[in-house]
Amino acid sequence: MWSESICRAIGSSKKAKIINNHIEQTITDIYNHYRSLALENKEITATSIKNAWKGVEEKPKMLIDVFEEHNENVKNLIGIDFANNTYQRYVVTLSHIKEFIKKQYGIDDMPIKDVDYKFIADFELHLKISRKCSHNTATKYVKNFKKITRIAIAHDWIKVDPFVNHKFKFEKVDRGFLAETELEIIRKKHFKIERLENVKDVFLFACYTGLAYSDLKSLNNENLINKENGSNWIYTKRTKTGNACHIPLIEAAIDVLNKYKHHPFCKINVSYYVNSLS
Repeated sequence: MWSESICRAIGSSKKAKIINNHIEQTITDIYNHYRSLALENKEITATSIKNAWKGVEEKPKMLIDVFEEHNENVKNLIGIDFANNTYQRYVVTLSHIKEFIKKQYGIDDMPIKDVDYKFIADFELHLKISRKCSHNTATKYVKNFKKITRIAIAHDWIKVDPFVNHKFKFEKVDRGFLAETELEIIRKKHFKIERLENVKDVFLFACYTGLAYSDLKSLNNENLINKENGSNWIYTKRTKTGNACHIPLIEAAIDVLNKYKHHPFCKINVSYYVNSLS
C-alpha cells in the first residue's frame, strides 16, 4: 500500500485513509509546534520540534554541570594528557564561576546557552574587583573558562561564540632576579622551624638548577646522573612542556642534596642516591 515517491498509502481503502489522515495530522501538529517555537523566539531544531510534538520538556545544558563534567574528565586524565596543576587550575576557575553566578544573578547555575560577551566581561570584572586578582591572573582564569565555551559550541549548546570579540592581552611583568649576594644571605639564614628550613632549601635548589617547583616535585633518584668524567647532572623532562632537559649540578646544589641525604622523609619517600655526588 505504501508509495515511496509520495510518502503516502496508495488507494482509497479505509485502512489507507486512516494512515494518510494520521500523516496529515502529524504534519499539521509539527508545523504548529514550529510556529509556536518561532513566536516564542525559542531555539528551533529538529530535536526541539520533536520534543514539543511528543510533549517532552527539553532541559537546557547547565553551565556548572558542563564545567564539573569537564573537570572530572581532566582529573581522570592526570598523568596521561594533563598535569595535576592543570586540573587544579580548572577547579579554582570553577569555584570563581560559582561565586560569580551566585553574586551576579542570585542563582546556583544557569543554562550555558545564556553565556554571552557581557557574562565574560562581568566575570573578568568580578575577578579583579571582588577577588582582587591581578590583570594577568584574571586573564588566565577567563582563558580557562573559554575551554568550557568551546566544548559547548562543539556540542551546539551555544550558537554564537561569546569570545568572538574578546581579546586576551597579558601585561608584561618585570619579575626581577636575585643577585648572588642575596642568594648567599638566604643560604646562611637558619630557620628554627623545620618546615621553613625545608622551603628555603627547595627554593635555593630551584635557583641553582633553574627548575620550576612542579619539575622539582617530580624529581627522583633516576634523574640524578653521575658521568664518567665526574660531573653530576639532572636528566628530566619539563612538566609543562614535556621537553627533555639536562642540567649540570653546581656545588651549591649538591650541598642541598647532601644535606637531606640522611633525612628520614627522604630515606623513606624519595631515597635520593647522593653518595656519588659527594
